[in-house]
Amino acid sequence: MSKTAGNNSKTLPKFDPVPSAKFACEVLNELKIDGILIGRLAVWMYLPDTSEHAYTKDFDVAVSKKNRL
Repeated sequence: MSKTAGNNSKTLPKFDPVPSAKFACEVLNELKIDGILIGRLAVWMYLPDTSEHAYTKDFDVAVSKKNRL
């Protein structure tokens, strides 16, 4: 997948997931709930070539059914 959307030649905007990740970890740790990274950011971990990353601003975390609030 390319860094551009459609026929637009502009580079996709950047998203720094670190602040969201820190917040999610703080919440999960405070509640003593295990979570797992899912979604596009999880896929980024397995696609080292950033040209294959599709843009996202989402930080998705899954928790077990028993830990849902």
